[in-house]
Amino acid sequence: FYFDFDVSEFRQADRDVLTYHARDLAANPSKRIRLEGHADERGTREYNLALGERRANGIMNFLIVNGASRNQIETVSYGEERPADRASSDAAYQRNRRVEIADMEISVSEDQAGPCVRLFFVCNLGKHRNAIRSSLHYLLLHHPPQLALLSIRTTSDLQNRLPQLLHRTP
Repeated sequence: FYFDFDVSEFRQADRDVLTYHARDLAANPSKRIRLEGHADERGTREYNLALGERRANGIMNFLIVNGASRNQIETVSYGEERPADRASSDAAYQRNRRVEIADMEISVSEDQAGPCVRLFFVCNLGKHRNAIRSSLHYLLLHHPPQLALLSIRTTSDLQNRLPQLLHRTP
């Protein structure tokens, strides 16, 4: 979700997508997300951290009003520290003023080797997110490590990690 310069309110055009996320959270009480607030490089570090926090909190409040539970949502602000685009142009600044939704999935199960904790975050995978999440669930069920901790931030990260996952021994 992208924001105008020095504004913490999300755009009206994002309401339908945010409503979808709120309903998805309401329908899946065990689902957890992290809202990551960002700003462009203009302004002080402290101001941009606060702006990223206001942006993430604004999205969180909308999700809660529309059905999500507060305990399903974590917020964090990165301010200007994690730009999506490092250029110094209006287009780059626009890409950096954003809130990203990161899925946080935690499941604990018993298997033949004893308790097994599976924890992974799937971020920034766009339209492929659900297919990738399903693939990771399958891999973890059929190749269960004692503790699997994955940080997959892009599809190339996933492609690089898949061979490791497929050849891991329990």
